[in-house]
Amino acid sequence: MPSFDEVLKQAGDFGKFQKKAFFLLCQTGITFSCLFVGIVFLGRDPEQYWCRTPCVSELKKQCEWTLEEEYNITIQASSLTNFSQCKRHDIKCNNTRHNCTYPLAHLTNNNFSGESFTTCQDGWLFKKPHSTIASEYDLVCDNKWIIDITQSILN
Repeated sequence: MPSFDEVLKQAGDFGKFQKKAFFLLCQTGITFSCLFVGIVFLGRDPEQYWCRTPCVSELKKQCEWTLEEEYNITIQASSLTNFSQCKRHDIKCNNTRHNCTYPLAHLTNNNFSGESFTTCQDGWLFKKPHSTIASEYDLVCDNKWIIDITQSILN
């Protein structure tokens, strides 16, 4: 059985055809590498996101809060116990007890003593300097696996 070097000698050196084929294959590799690596940058997790709370969203409309104010109120309510970006406190909101100047007046540690959490059924809110795939399609928490599977399918 001939060795690889002998077969290569019979086939010929790295000639014009091999150079053209190599150049064309490199062009496709460069083009598609953007697709392979792009998901790393486009699909990254947003840095700050939180579970949408229906009563806070209603207060945002009533009190005309900005997204920053809604974030601060939500985080303040969550800071009374363990904060999770993927879950929210299961609190029944009574809009008559809320006011726009101090909306958390009725909340104390006793409200969270049971620490009953519920999943995010109303979606997430994102503090975003720019939009990503994850923030556009809510690919966080339980849906985070979708980004990984798209990368696997692409490769």
